[in-house]
Amino acid sequence: WMLEDKIKFSSQGGDNAWDSRFYLNIWTGNLFGLLGFSSTPGSAADKDGIVIHYSSFGTIGALPPYELGRTVVHEVGHWLGLKHIWGDTYCGDDMVDDTPKQGNFTSGCPTSFRSSCNNGTLGDMYMNYMDYTSDACMNLFTKGQKSRMLSLFKEGGIRNSFLSSKGMSNPWVVETPEVVVRDEQGVFTYYPNPATNQIVLNFGDLSWMGKTLTIININGSVQMQLTITSKMQKIDLTHLSKGIYFIRGVNGSSKINDKLMKL
Repeated sequence: WMLEDKIKFSSQGGDNAWDSRFYLNIWTGNLFGLLGFSSTPGSAADKDGIVIHYSSFGTIGALPPYELGRTVVHEVGHWLGLKHIWGDTYCGDDMVDDTPKQGNFTSGCPTSFRSSCNNGTLGDMYMNYMDYTSDACMNLFTKGQKSRMLSLFKEGGIRNSFLSSKGMSNPWVVETPEVVVRDEQGVFTYYPNPATNQIVLNFGDLSWMGKTLTIININGSVQMQLTITSKMQKIDLTHLSKGIYFIRGVNGSSKINDKLMKL
């Protein structure tokens, strides 16, 4: 992917944005010559969000020196209206009062005082998230940057709608006493769903005895695997984190593949 918005559209090989009034969209992909880029407040709704190279996204499998998740922090800063600390021009203005003037971006991981643009004893704030320093040397936003970002969430602000985002609330679920999955052999039921500590499974007949039941998280990782020993079987869920899981099992031509929510 290039420095363009094709990754944001399924019609061009990417993925369409979620409703950007309520969600921060983050696209990851193989970017050519880039760590990431961001839209700015007021951008078109279907392009609003940030794009990150897969090798500098998160902390698992990310490549040094961008392996600590700071690329996302930097790009979210842009998404919330911050400019680069050097103001995108030599000794430029980033529109924040408490960030010193700075000649240009910083590479690597400096270990000593640096000064440019007559910033005197203040020096270059190369540890700021809005510089280009390596992840290990980034560690702060200033109070002025914080205020600038927070202002977008105030009444009338471009990001104010996020305060009513469905993503910031408990899951929109309706507690149902029982879920029924019909297969070729009979009826499999389990309840409750959503569940807190335990679910009860009813396999409908004894043909499931001795078969294996697997519970998988949304990342495809097996969290539980057990042998079915009863027509009515209880499963303790207390050790599982809150989230969505999938219950899977195979009994000849009959299959169980259904979603479970743990609260």
